[in-house]
Amino acid sequence: MIRSHELQSVLLVTDSYHMPRSYMLLKLELMGSDVAVRPWPVEGGCFGRNPLAWRGLQKKRVYNEM
Repeated sequence: MIRSHELQSVLLVTDSYHMPRSYMLLKLELMGSDVAVRPWPVEGGCFGRNPLAWRGLQKKRVYNEM
């Protein structure tokens, strides 16, 4: 859809827990295009927006997600 509508930028909104994987997959899908991807993580569950503030179990869950 992004390519077919010739969008120049997209806003990727997802839970901060899913953002690293989602961002990477979208960038891979759009490789070779000039589409700018702007991540917008939202808080959900016990994961805050700042990955540097994540602790033990949260980091393990992110690792498993990736």
